[in-house]
Amino acid sequence: MSVPIFKDFHKHIIGKGGANVRKIREETTTRIDLPGEGSGEDKILVTGKKANVEKAVAQLTQIQNELASIVTLDLTIPAKIHSRLLGGGRRLVQDIQDECGGVQIRFPPEKSNSDKVTIRGPKDDAARAQKLLMDLANDRELSSFEDSVTAKAEFHRFLIGKGGSKIKKVRESCPDVRILFPRESDKDQETIHLIGRKEEVAQIKKHLEELILHLNEIVEVTTDVPAKWHKHFVARGANVLREIQDQNGGVSISFPRQNAQDTKVSIKGSKDCVEGAKQRIAEIVADLEAQITIKADIPAEYHRTLLGNRGQKVQDICAKYNVQIKFPDRETREAGGNHEEASGDGPSVLNTVSISGRLENCESARTALQACIPITEVAEVPFEFHGNLIGRSGETVRALMQNYDVSISIPPADQQLNEIKISGQAESVKDAIAEIGRRVDEFKLGAKDRELRMFQLTVQVPPEYHQRLIGPRGQKINQMRAKHDVQISIPKQAEGEEPNENVVITGYEENAHKCKAEIEEMVNELKNLFVQEITLDARIHPRLIGAKGRSIRKVMDDYHVDIRFPRSTDPDPNLVTVTGKDEDSVYNCIDHLRELEEEFSQDIGGGSYMSHRTEEPEVAQKQAPLQMVNAPWQVPDTNNMSDFPAMGAGAVGAPSGANGVWGGQRRF
Repeated sequence: MSVPIFKDFHKHIIGKGGANVRKIREETTTRIDLPGEGSGEDKILVTGKKANVEKAVAQLTQIQNELASIVTLDLTIPAKIHSRLLGGGRRLVQDIQDECGGVQIRFPPEKSNSDKVTIRGPKDDAARAQKLLMDLANDRELSSFEDSVTAKAEFHRFLIGKGGSKIKKVRESCPDVRILFPRESDKDQETIHLIGRKEEVAQIKKHLEELILHLNEIVEVTTDVPAKWHKHFVARGANVLREIQDQNGGVSISFPRQNAQDTKVSIKGSKDCVEGAKQRIAEIVADLEAQITIKADIPAEYHRTLLGNRGQKVQDICAKYNVQIKFPDRETREAGGNHEEASGDGPSVLNTVSISGRLENCESARTALQACIPITEVAEVPFEFHGNLIGRSGETVRALMQNYDVSISIPPADQQLNEIKISGQAESVKDAIAEIGRRVDEFKLGAKDRELRMFQLTVQVPPEYHQRLIGPRGQKINQMRAKHDVQISIPKQAEGEEPNENVVITGYEENAHKCKAEIEEMVNELKNLFVQEITLDARIHPRLIGAKGRSIRKVMDDYHVDIRFPRSTDPDPNLVTVTGKDEDSVYNCIDHLRELEEEFSQDIGGGSYMSHRTEEPEVAQKQAPLQMVNAPWQVPDTNNMSDFPAMGAGAVGAPSGANGVWGGQRRF
């Protein structure tokens, strides 16, 4: 998701050293990408799981709302004018947004025919944008003349002037005319758009054309540059020379031939561009004349680290302080490695880094370079928290190293040390140690909480009540666990061992005592119940219970009792227990069960269950073997006529008076 945050607030979103945005990333487990400083874009992109992204967007919006009093203003602007205001790639609207602190101006969809326009931003900026937009809309109704001027892209900076001084002077005569220069994202980088009243636009256009004509006037001047500095401009592919040309409209700069003693340098191009290039050359020469070289003592073991990533850190320091930094070359390293030479009492040649430039710049560059030297600090982290700091598969410690650009070394577990080592730049190491300290405090609080949750109590519950404590499918004990936020451990009864009555409750002390009191109260109630055991034929137990226990539940509800059937491991499969609060209910239920037993026993043919179960196996073996006669697959004897019965009147045993196989005629 992308969330619009006013450009002025981005630095507050980032925080000192990136602390704020880093905190939001860690809390929401998201990736937060902010636009570059010079991009002009105000939207921040948040990537991650949907719930986490929504949480991060809410935090970013909250920060913005806290930084300024954000208001939303609704304006009514006729829909027919919207296209005029939004023409030219929203140049007018974008210009107003930039001028008013980056407020957000929302127009309705193109085909909605709605007149409602919304402005959102800080109160003062939104009010100023409202006035500018309404003035522009009113002016559009009177006049919407638009014209343009074409100028080379390299001339635009001269038309605008330093800090916009020149373009402000141009606008003074016609303040209602909008002058729109191309943006970096525009394909056309030469066209300057003018919008306003026709006569005022014509006046501004004429003034700009005069300035552009003046810029197009080709002049040629010369300047003196000492021969010893020529190499600085043309060395390394003439990078310095090309930079001057690019910054000054592509002027042509010609240096004398190499080894010539001529000091004249020729500059050719438009007048303003030539003057700008000449001034820049003079500044560079002045820096070179004032240039000195100082030494910085940087241990050789850190040179590779500083020059890592293609020397990006060193290049940034050079550009920032306008200096040149030179590390020992290979020959120097080999010589220094063989002889360990040192210049007087100074540092070894292996550790000497040269910095050239103005004195004040060299000192600042040396300080910045030394600040990049990695250091190693030791942080106190109790051994018991090392696993928490490492995280699952090392993800926590990797995130710390990535966020703070440091290396974290955690000692092996067998050493059980209460410290870890953090290596990196001094500032980064300091921030990383502070973050680790904060996390250790959180781990300690968590460990203390876990210790409090491990309080245990033991309550005596007779084994015969364990099943009642558990309840059907563990429903009762699960409810008790959730109610008191505890763990309840019921001992298993192993065959051949003495019954164990100890039920263990684990949790916060207060919760454990409350749970114990509830269990003891339940046990006391169970002890006061009237219990009666009866013998019911095990073959009818399924009939008594019914499908999914519906039948037996109805009996228990009718008589307000509890009925327990034997388990497969019980010695007596016929023993059933009936429990109730009073004797009458229990005995009435038993009478009802006896009636059901008698009824169901008739259905299964009667007989004693025990006699059926205790029949000797020898009796079954003495029974006659099973014989099968007249089966369809047995072939009849064709010589025996008795196997083929006669049909009709002649049949043996045929009823008298029978006429044929179908019998005689029926009379009605």
